[in-house]
Amino acid sequence: MARCCGLDVHKDSVFTCILDEQGKKIAEKRYGTLTPELDKLRATLLESVLNIPFTIISYA
Repeated sequence: MARCCGLDVHKDSVFTCILDEQGKKIAEKRYGTLTPELDKLRATLLESVLNIPFTIISYA
């Protein structure tokens, strides 16, 4: 299994959980939805989980 990241997106926040290859949690953090916070989220994702496939699951 490759590293993966789950995102829980809300109006005012984005929660992330990054798992390693064995499925163990290596990071969990809350980000705001303003541009500086989203830039931090982007940087974290690029550092932690670069080049992995993703799936979008929507509970509408």
